[in-house]
Amino acid sequence: MHIASTKKQAIEEHHPVIRATTGPNLAIGYTDGSSTATGVGASATTSRGDATMVLGTLETHTVYAAELEGIHLALQLRPPIFTDNQAAIRACAHPQRSSGQHTVREISCLVEALRNTGCHVRIRWIPGHVGVAGNERADRLANDAANVPTTACPSMVLLSGCRMKIRRIALEHWTQQWVHGEHGAYARLLLPVPTKDIFKLHETLQRAASSALIQMQTGKIGLPGYLNTIPRWCEEQREANPLRDPARCSCDIGNQDTQHVLLTCPCFTDLRLRVLGPPYARAGLTWKDWLTKPASAVKAGLIHFKDEAARPIPGTTERCSGLPHGKPVKSGHCVCPACVCGP
Repeated sequence: MHIASTKKQAIEEHHPVIRATTGPNLAIGYTDGSSTATGVGASATTSRGDATMVLGTLETHTVYAAELEGIHLALQLRPPIFTDNQAAIRACAHPQRSSGQHTVREISCLVEALRNTGCHVRIRWIPGHVGVAGNERADRLANDAANVPTTACPSMVLLSGCRMKIRRIALEHWTQQWVHGEHGAYARLLLPVPTKDIFKLHETLQRAASSALIQMQTGKIGLPGYLNTIPRWCEEQREANPLRDPARCSCDIGNQDTQHVLLTCPCFTDLRLRVLGPPYARAGLTWKDWLTKPASAVKAGLIHFKDEAARPIPGTTERCSGLPHGKPVKSGHCVCPACVCGP
């Protein structure tokens, strides 16, 4: 079993094998596996004839398993075999715990039986779609097999196929809950459809930063714009100052919510300059950009960090010493997430 290091080398090695394999009882085999919306199929083609197999659907089989089945079909015709799937060749040479184990086991038994009869088994890699006639024919046959509708229950269902189906069902449920859920309207403005990109935003963030970003994305954050929706908090603020709108920012330009802090509030001009960069560097970036693009989202989370650290600690006027405007804090102060200054 051999895999050439480059496509060019694989094609160059293919021609001598063709020339050396002559005679009425000799043939070259090409194999392939394919999947379509209808199903999954495998094929093997030689000068002696063709063989195809309909495996099932993408919920029960994978293209990789189909590639292995193609090799198994070709081995029964005993020719030198060319396939365009390197992973399948490696699995045949060094069987490990991977998808399609039952087929790999059958291939290993068949190879051993052929060797016992003095037959030299050769499986080589040939790049796909490079104009090799046999390989192109195997590709067409595999596609034809994959397009054959089948309602029969497959004799073997792959674990990887089950995992794919479970992930698909989970994604469908997630999407339905996201679109039609009673909660999360604010987050849906940012992310209309749930994707794995949502998780990527948090991969490089520490837990505290990730928490801050989620608060900003959902709108459920410790800013007056959101706290004003909580009746008890709103009543307390109105009792303390009946003439002031509790949701209003101290700059008196608008309500203090995530968009206001990130984009317009003059009270946070210096903080935006230090964390988000100069105005020309963030020109054209919208509120949605700041909270959905990985590089921007990290900075947006820090804005909330430093805003929280800059606020007075309850019961004292002292600030966190880890920030330029701060003073030493009293004992018992929690760790500041912005600078991890310690107690």
